Amino acid sequence: MTLTKIQTLLLRENAKRTVSWVAFMIGILGMIVVEVWPFVQTPARMVALDIGQGDAILLQDGKGFDCLIDGGPDRTVLEELGKFLPPWDRTLECMILTHDDRDHSIGLVEVAKRLHVETLYWNGVDDEQELLSPLFAEVRDRRALKRGDHFSADAFEFSVLSPRQNEKEDNDDSLVILVTHQTTRILLTGDATRKIEHALLNDPQLSSGVDILKVGHHGSKTSTSHELLDAIKPTIAVISVGRQNRYGHPHPQVMYYLTQRGIRIRRTDLEGPIEIVL
Repeated sequence: MTLTKIQTLLLRENAKRTVSWVAFMIGILGMIVVEVWPFVQTPARMVALDIGQGDAILLQDGKGFDCLIDGGPDRTVLEELGKFLPPWDRTLECMILTHDDRDHSIGLVEVAKRLHVETLYWNGVDDEQELLSPLFAEVRDRRALKRGDHFSADAFEFSVLSPRQNEKEDNDDSLVILVTHQTTRILLTGDATRKIEHALLNDPQLSSGVDILKVGHHGSKTSTSHELLDAIKPTIAVISVGRQNRYGHPHPQVMYYLTQRGIRIRRTDLEGPIEIVL
């Protein structure tokens, strides 16, 4: 074989290697784009995470701000957050604990151990020190909220409608918060009962209604009165509830009230995580 032929074969081999390398790099780049692009294009949204029998609501502005309201009963919330937080984002700018029931609080402890939480907002009630102490140990900036408090976090406005004072019923200690993002209004009710709902009927901040209602206490009959629904007239009702749970949530009466008024019902037990673009 002549030197010229050898050189030609070497050039062809090098060309093949170059083409293979370029193809490999294009493939890698494509995989990165596929993984990253959904996070780059994230709109402002509310997500009811599928954490079983409990509550966990994620608010995102689409520009890197994340606020987690409650965390469900266990570490499932970590898996759910992984679906909606980009892998390079290890910070929650805002965390809110509506009250200290285990199906709202335990998951927040797991999250705070693994992500940096800038500010924790809570209802100021410390009945469950065993549950709250591990959470407080992870988050230094803590702010207790009560009725009448307002705060802004990036593109979101938060208005606290309840509680007024420490309530005798634990569920009525729940933070009830009106969240506003541009023209969208969201009412988050924790586990507050109809007693608290009745007190909200004449609240001027609810006079113009809401777009989205996070149904109280996972659809229990102790919450979501027809009077409240008639007053706030939500378009969408989100029910965070576990599949085939032992409590029978959501209660048929609550479902009747919602369907009777033509309110669109979204349930985590039927749909999995619920994403609503704001």
